[in-house]
Amino acid sequence: MKGKRVVATVIAALLLILAGCSAVPDQLQATIKDLPNQIENSRKAVDDAEKAYGEQIKDPKYDFTRSYTPEQMRTTRFATARTNLDEAKAVFEGQVKPLEKDFKIEQLTTLETQVNRVRDLIKTAETNAKEPLHWAGVVIYVRDNTSQALRDTEDSVMHLNSAYESLKAEADKAKTDFPHQLAKINEKLAPFKALATEANAALNSAKTEAKNASPNFAVVAEGCDKATNNTGAFDEGSSALSDALKGLYVRETHTLIDIRVDSMLSLGRTSWNEAVDGGEVDFEFPGIPVEPEVADYFAQVPADTTLATYNSSWGGDFTLKLNNVDQARWDALKLDPGQAWPQSGGHNSSEIWMDELEDTYCHKLKVFKNGKPDASGRPTSDLDDACVKYNTQAEINNGIYWEESDELLSEAIGIDIYSKSYGDFPEQASEAATPPGIGYVNDPTTGEWRTDSTGHSFWYFYGQYRFFNDIIAGPYPYYYRSQYDTWSRNYRYSGKPYYMPDANGTPRFGGKSPQAQSRFPNSNYTKQRLGDATVRNSGPVSRSGGPGGGGK
Repeated sequence: MKGKRVVATVIAALLLILAGCSAVPDQLQATIKDLPNQIENSRKAVDDAEKAYGEQIKDPKYDFTRSYTPEQMRTTRFATARTNLDEAKAVFEGQVKPLEKDFKIEQLTTLETQVNRVRDLIKTAETNAKEPLHWAGVVIYVRDNTSQALRDTEDSVMHLNSAYESLKAEADKAKTDFPHQLAKINEKLAPFKALATEANAALNSAKTEAKNASPNFAVVAEGCDKATNNTGAFDEGSSALSDALKGLYVRETHTLIDIRVDSMLSLGRTSWNEAVDGGEVDFEFPGIPVEPEVADYFAQVPADTTLATYNSSWGGDFTLKLNNVDQARWDALKLDPGQAWPQSGGHNSSEIWMDELEDTYCHKLKVFKNGKPDASGRPTSDLDDACVKYNTQAEINNGIYWEESDELLSEAIGIDIYSKSYGDFPEQASEAATPPGIGYVNDPTTGEWRTDSTGHSFWYFYGQYRFFNDIIAGPYPYYYRSQYDTWSRNYRYSGKPYYMPDANGTPRFGGKSPQAQSRFPNSNYTKQRLGDATVRNSGPVSRSGGPGGGGK
C-alpha cells in the first residue's frame, strides 16, 4: 500500500466531479439490466427440475419412496428455491432499481452489494432446485448398497473420532499450561466436539434404521450424509485450531528499527499552438524520485498549480520560465520540459503543472520468534512490495527485513509494532506500539522477577534472552514490575499504543522519546531528518498552499 500526499484542492475537485456523475458504470448497468431475465430463467429452471424429478420417480424402482415424507426426499427444496427467487425479485425491485434510478457515486458500493445479493439468491435457488433429483439417486444407492454405505460412513466417523481425540489432547495440554485461556480454548474446541458428537449420532441413527425390517432408506442416507459431511468439516477446520494451540507456545515480536519514505513526484504538461484555437495536448511526465527536502517543498503545492511555462516566441528557441518556484528545487528534478513534445500541430506554448506527490512507506523490522531472530517466510522477491528491493539476504538471515506499509509509524521507531506473548493466541497479539520485548516478561522460561537494592521488583532475562536488555536501552535496561503491570492491565489487549511515559509524560520509547535519534544514528530514519514533516506525520498526508504561482 502507498500513502499519497494529494492536495486538498484536487480531492475536493474530484469529489465534485464524482458527485456530478449520475451514470451507473457500464458493466454494472449491463448486469442490472439482465437480472430480471436471470430471475425468470431460474424460475423456469426450477419448474424444469421439478418436472424432471416427477418423471424420474415414476420409475418403479422408486416405488419404495412413496411413503417417505417430502422432507426426507428433500422435495421441499423446490418451494425453498421459489422463495429464494421471490426474495431476489423483491431485492431487485425494492433496492436495486431505486438505487439505479437515483444513482449517486457515493452509493456505488451499496448498489453493488444489493446486485450481488440478488445474484447470490439466484444461485442458491438453482442449487436447491437440483437437490431433490440428486438426493433421489443417493437414496437409491443406499438402498442397493446399504452395507457398503454404512461401512464407508463408519470409516469416516472412526477417522473423525481419532482426529478429535488428538485435537482434544492438544487442547487439554494447553489448558493445563495456560489456565487463563481455559474459557477461550473450550470455546474454540466446542464446534469440533459438536461435529464429532453429531457425526456419531447420525451414524447410529443410520445403523438403527438399517436394521428395521422395512428400512426408510432416506433416513439411512441422511445419517450417512450427515456423518460424512461432519468429517469433512472437521478436517477442513481442525488444522487451524491445532495451529492456534501450537501458537500459544510461540513468542513473537516485530521491532521497528528503521523507516524510509520514498517519494515520487508526478508533473503534467499542457501544450498548444498560440495561433490556433483548441488542439491542446496533455502529457504526463514519468514519475520523478525526489529526496525528502524536495518532496516536502512540492508537497505544499496544490494540484494543477502552474510551476513553469515552456514557450517559443516567433519560431525561436524554447525558453523555460519558473512560476515562483525555487530554482534549486526545480533543478533537482532534472526534468526535460520538451520531453515527448507533440510532432504535429505546431505547438509553441506550454504550461508545466503539479499533479501529485506519492509516498511509499518502508519499515525495517527485526523479527524475534522464541527469542531468536526469525528469517522464516520473510519476503525476498515479492514484486507487489515496493520496499522489497532494500532487503539483503544477510539481513534476512538475521530476521531483519523491509516491508511496505500503508501507514507511517514514525512514533513507533525502536519499539514493537507486533507482540505476541507466550500463552496468547495469535489473534490476541498486540499490533499497537509496545515497549520492545515486554511481551517476553513474566514468562518463566525467559527470566524471573528479582529485587534491586531499593526494593523494587524488575524482570531479569536469562541467558539467551539477555539481548533484550540491549534493545530496551536507556539508563535502566530492564522493566520494573510496576511498568509491566501497567502495560498488562491497561494496554496488552486494548489495541492502544504504549510508549511508557515517565512522571512528566515524556515517553521512554518511540519517535518522541529523547534517545530515539541517538539510538539510530546511521538509520534512514535519522538521515531523512527526524523533525521533517516527511517523517513526522503518520498516514497519508494532504497539504495545501505552496511556494506561490497561479493556477493552470
